[in-house]
Amino acid sequence: MNIVFVTYHTCARAQKMAKALISEGHQVIILQHLAASQQILYEQQLSSFYGGPHDLSARVNIFNDWADIFHVHNEPDWLVWITAEAAESPVVYDCHDLNSQRLGQADQNEVKAFAAADACIFPSLAYAYGAIKYHNINRKAFPFEVVFSMCNKEDRPLDYQPKIDALVYEGHHIAPVEGTDFKPGFKLYYHYRDYRSFILACTTRDIPTALFGTRKDFEESYRQRGALVNPMLPFSTMMRELTRYSWGFCGHPEDYPQWQKAMPNKLFEYLTAGLPIIAWNCAEVEMFVQGHDVGVVVKSYDDLHSAFHDCELWQQKKYNVDKLWEDGHFNMEIQVPKILALYDRAAKYRKEKGCKSSRTPSNLITLSEKSSKEST
Repeated sequence: MNIVFVTYHTCARAQKMAKALISEGHQVIILQHLAASQQILYEQQLSSFYGGPHDLSARVNIFNDWADIFHVHNEPDWLVWITAEAAESPVVYDCHDLNSQRLGQADQNEVKAFAAADACIFPSLAYAYGAIKYHNINRKAFPFEVVFSMCNKEDRPLDYQPKIDALVYEGHHIAPVEGTDFKPGFKLYYHYRDYRSFILACTTRDIPTALFGTRKDFEESYRQRGALVNPMLPFSTMMRELTRYSWGFCGHPEDYPQWQKAMPNKLFEYLTAGLPIIAWNCAEVEMFVQGHDVGVVVKSYDDLHSAFHDCELWQQKKYNVDKLWEDGHFNMEIQVPKILALYDRAAKYRKEKGCKSSRTPSNLITLSEKSSKEST
C-alpha cells in the first residue's frame, strides 16, 4: 500500500507509525512542513516537504496518482481539511491534540477537520470519547480507532541498565507559562508544561531529576532548581540516553485536563528504554501502568519519595517492563493491523459519502484482513 503521512511539526507518533508500516512492506512518504526539526527524525525511505497551505495542496495533488491513503496528523488542524480538499484517496485524521476537550469548546478549524476526514485515529480512549462528545461522531457509522504511540522493536536499546539514579522527564516543550518573566506574552506554552515548582520540590525531598528537551531559553532556570538538563536529541540517541535513568515520570502535580486525557509518547519511550513508570495526575496513563503492573501511581510528594527510593519495588516493576516487552506487548508493530483495518473502513466510508473519488486499492482489504488474521 502507498501511504502519505502529512505532518507539520516533527511528530514522533507519525514517525513510529510510518516506520512500523514500512517494516510490514508498505510504501510511506513523510510529507512535512519545511519548519520541521530534522535532527530528531527517524530515518525514512523518503521525505518530502511543503511550505504552507497552498504548497501542501499542490503536493497532495502531486501524490494523488500514487497514494492509497493520506494519514494526516493535526497540530494545526488545517492540515486535515487542506489535504482533504485536494486528496482523491481516503483521508485519516490522526487527532492527538483535541482543543475542544482541553478548552471545553471546539474551534472552527477542528470542526472542519472532523467534517473533512474519512476516519479518525486517537492516541487514547479519552480523546475518542471527547471527540464523540464535542463533534457528535456517530460511533456506528464513522470509522475511528485508538492507537497508542508505541515504539518499534528496533527502537529498543541493547543496553538498558540504569546508571544514574534519577527520575527522568522526556518532553520537547518543557517551559514556563505565558506571562512569566522568562517569555512574557508568548502564547505557545501552557501551565502543564511548567515543571519549575515540581523540580524544586523534588530537589528539596532528595529526589534527583533529569529533563530532556527543555528549551534553551529556560535551561538555566531548571538547573538552578536542581535538575540535570539535557538538550533535544535525535530519537535513537535519546532512547539510549533514557536507559541511564531509573524511573520515567508521566504527569504533573497539578491536575490539568491535558494530562488527564493523554497517552503520551514518553510513556512508551520509557518502557522501550526499560524504565518503570511513576505516574501522577494522568488518569489514562495510570490505568495503563496499573493494568500492566509496570510502575506506580503517586498522589503526593511523600508517595513519590517512597516509590523512588524503594529498590525492591523498582526491581519488581523493572522485571515486568522487560518481560512484557520481550513478550511483544509494547511495540508499534502490533498496532499495524488496527491501522490497516481503519484504512479499509475509511475507504468504504468515503464511498458511502459519495466523494469525488473512492480509489480503493485492490490490496487494501486483503492486506488488512491478512494482518488481522496473522495477529490473532
